[in-house]
Formats: sequence, C-alpha cells, structure tokens
Amino acid sequence: MEKKRLLVLATGGRGENEGASGLQILHEAIRANPPILENTEIVAVVSKYQGGGAETKADRFLIPFEQMIPPFTAEKYQALVKKYDADHVTCSGWVDYVCGLDPRDTTNIHPGPTRSFGELGFYGKSVHKAVLEAYKRGEIIQTFVTMHFVIEDPEDGTDRKKGYDKGPEFFARPVIVREDDTVDILAKRVNTVEHAFQPFILNFVLQGKIIYRESEDGKNKRVAMTSDVFKILKPFLPNPEKIQLVS
Repeated sequence: MEKKRLLVLATGGRGENEGASGLQILHEAIRANPPILENTEIVAVVSKYQGGGAETKADRFLIPFEQMIPPFTAEKYQALVKKYDADHVTCSGWVDYVCGLDPRDTTNIHPGPTRSFGELGFYGKSVHKAVLEAYKRGEIIQTFVTMHFVIEDPEDGTDRKKGYDKGPEFFARPVIVREDDTVDILAKRVNTVEHAFQPFILNFVLQGKIIYRESEDGKNKRVAMTSDVFKILKPFLPNPEKIQLVS
C-alpha cells in the first residue's frame, strides 16, 4: 500500500527556533512505533518565513521546505500540491488564507471555537486573548481545540475576512477556562491538547474514516464518518446528529 503523501502548511515564527511545534508533533507521530499517523509521509513543509522555525524543523527532519511568498493564491497552493503529488494538505499553525484546494483533502486545526473566534486575525494568542475577554464578560466558560475541513467562504473569494476557519468540523475538544488564566497559560494548555489530539484525529481523515461530503449544488456541506470512529469521537462532535454514518 502506497503511503499517504502529506503536505504541511506551518507558518511558524520568523526566528529559527520559533513555532512550528505542530509540525514536530506530526513528524514524531509518523516515527512512533506503532505509528499514530499510519502509512503516511510528510512530503513538504510550507511557510512564508525563510529561515524561520518551520524551515529549521523541516531541515532537521530532512523534509523538503518551500517558502510561499504573498499573495497566497489558488495557483500557488495548487502548484505545491502538484509538485509534491500530495494526497492531503493540513494546516498546522497556518495563519494565511487558503484557497483553490479540494476541501475533501484539506484540513485545519484551530486553537479556539471557529464560529466565535475564527475570522481574519484570530490565530495564536489573539484567539486566547479574545476567549479570556469573553470569559471575563461571563459569555463563555470554555474554549475549544477544533479541526475542520477547509472551504472557501464565500466561495467566490470576494471577502477573505469571512473566509477563515470555515468548513465542516469533525472534532471539537473543550478546554475549560480558569479564573487565574493568563493568555500565555491558556495558550500553553490549549497547545497541549492540540498536540495530544491532532495526529490521532488526522489519521482518521487520512485513512478515509472521516470524510467531507457536499450536496450536488455545493450548498450543503457535512461530515461523514465510519460508525467505529463516530463512537470514539461522539463526545467531541459539535453536532453529532448531523454526522452521516458510512460503512
């Protein structure tokens, strides 16, 4: 059986030791014995920062690195998928707009609730800052680590501000906010949950057990999954009644 070819979009930081921790987690999940990411190889890592944390880690792991320079166009994303013959693209700490990719084979992990804290500018610590402010106003008691398929919304790309972190969710793990939380403390706790679940959930997608589905007219987008995975993930599904079960 041929390995799944995974392209990782990981912005990371500008400094050589900054960020891209999710990339390391995915790499180690492949190397684990038994592997958490089964029958998978990372074929390339993409960041907009040359010499940054993502490139440093890619070099250390002997994975090809590509710098993507703005603007982030459909043609550029599609060219990378074609160049590396990627089966799937996953965003792991990618902060820029994604377009032109097949939503069936494109996923993202987000350090917060996508519906409330998922538009342009909501990434990294900005998410946690907004979550804490909402908590102090008495609006929420928890945040989430969410994973979803990536779609363009609106699909004509006319308003990219509204197009971030959209797409059907297939995982939403709650993280309680504590009274003494600071942005850094909450960020660290959420990041720990991200690292614990990301490769485990992504593996279900790559093995065809979590599937993107949409109606013929493209208006109804939903998640399908096998019954065994549904039983495992049901506590972490935002709308389990909307999940389509497949054999």
